[in-house]
Amino acid sequence: MRNNKILIIDDSNLVIKLVKKALLTNGINGYKFTENSIITASNGFSAIDEFSKPYHIEFVITDVNMPDINGDEIIEVLEDTHKLKDTKVIFITTKNIAKDISKAILKKSMGVIYKPFNNITFSNQFNSLLSKKNRHDIIIKKIQQKQVKQKEIILDILTMFFKKEQTTLLLKKDINEVLQEYITVDEDVNDNELAFVAYHVATELISKHNLDLDFRLKSFECAFYRKLNNFGDFSSDDFFNLHKKFENNISKVKSLDNHTDIIKILFSNIDILLVRLSKQIALFPPKKIDMFYPYFDDIVSEFSKHDCMYKDKTIVIFFKNLEELISFKDYITEFKSKKTLYKELPIATKVFMRCETSFSSIVFKIERIIPYYVGWINMYLWKRFFDLKIFNNYVGTDLSNRSPNLQNILLKNKKITISEHKKYKNEKIIVISKNLEILSFFKKKLERKLEEDYSFHIFPTIKHLDVWVKTNKVDRIIIDYDINTDVFSNALDALSYFKNIDSCFNAFFMQRLYLIIEDDKMDDILEKREKYSNLHIIKKSNLKESFLVKKLFTS
Repeated sequence: MRNNKILIIDDSNLVIKLVKKALLTNGINGYKFTENSIITASNGFSAIDEFSKPYHIEFVITDVNMPDINGDEIIEVLEDTHKLKDTKVIFITTKNIAKDISKAILKKSMGVIYKPFNNITFSNQFNSLLSKKNRHDIIIKKIQQKQVKQKEIILDILTMFFKKEQTTLLLKKDINEVLQEYITVDEDVNDNELAFVAYHVATELISKHNLDLDFRLKSFECAFYRKLNNFGDFSSDDFFNLHKKFENNISKVKSLDNHTDIIKILFSNIDILLVRLSKQIALFPPKKIDMFYPYFDDIVSEFSKHDCMYKDKTIVIFFKNLEELISFKDYITEFKSKKTLYKELPIATKVFMRCETSFSSIVFKIERIIPYYVGWINMYLWKRFFDLKIFNNYVGTDLSNRSPNLQNILLKNKKITISEHKKYKNEKIIVISKNLEILSFFKKKLERKLEEDYSFHIFPTIKHLDVWVKTNKVDRIIIDYDINTDVFSNALDALSYFKNIDSCFNAFFMQRLYLIIEDDKMDDILEKREKYSNLHIIKKSNLKESFLVKKLFTS
């Protein structure tokens, strides 16, 4: 191990001796110091002079409070004259004096070793600061590697926005210069902030060069969202991989001498996946594939016009998995009809019949799964639409105040005809209240206005509802707070009951729960509402058509 140069600066000869003893006796992890490699200086001017000599000083240990020039001032001079390159700095002082060190200078040092100390505690503190510095260097290196990619992305995006080639070439140097002001060497910039940085860099350059250009922050956010989310970063666990599983199973079967386990090897892992998937999606409302699946891309495109960040990784995975379910069903059907497996393997008649049955079973399971999977995707597309809060303006302008659903969007974009539009089922809404005026309002006034999109089912008691709800899927629940019964003291207790009924899953999952309440009882539900933080409140004083229509459209 080579000897490492270290400079000790202190006006106290006793402190210098103590530090030297610590370095020579206890040592520092990863470094070797000798009498010849330890340089000392009793004042700042002698210390500065050491940096003009023909050797590299790896460490500077300096006292802070000294006559003529303080330790932090020495370091500041060396910094300003660029003599501290790759030199690590440690201050030694008391805790009171350490507070006076410039924050900028302290940030560039390894830290402070506090007096009083002995040779053992000095070495321990030195090693501790060194470990901290090493960890910090690793973090900074990762940040700088990340910054290289981030700056390349920003440069690509800005180049795209400054479309004219001569303008782009003119600005490339300026872009890098301005970027240094926003992204410093040790600053960890989140990818979500890159659009903001690029926007302000562009604004500065437009002003500097008097360019006739106008950019909006949203344009940059969209550009970066597309750039950073190319949806190509998937793992094999994101997809079903049915084709791959089946091909691997076929290979295993071909290598067997004994074919008695063919059925198990061919289908077991696929069957397990399909059973697990069936349980996962069982509570979602099934949708006819021909009425929904062909239009999912249209829905994504439609909503992406209003918010470029609408399409996410989950949507891509959903679409790819649905495509695989459909293609694998067709593949298995064709595989079975061509009897490919039997031509390649000497399978006995009994095994042959069992294979036929297993093939049919797989196809049947997939056919059962697909409508529920389509329903799951449809629900997620709308939930994301609601979560992004892009529907208020959309409903009022694009849909002309029609309710936001697939069929209305397709009709608006002329993807389906009016007769096709009528094939889609409207939403089922249950209204629970003992107040006949409330029930009449929803059934006679509101349903008449929204009959194409909603059907209202009114129930004056929980008893009548209990039978109906077990055989009908519920999309929304509107309940009067005062619906007290022998079983439930109020509406919140009733909702806890309905939450466990499968047919009500859609309403709870999509957070389409509405509570009608008197104005003077609002305080009563504040504490009780914790279970349903997204419960929509409808004051009885607001039971008006215009208010309720808007409430249903925007929740």
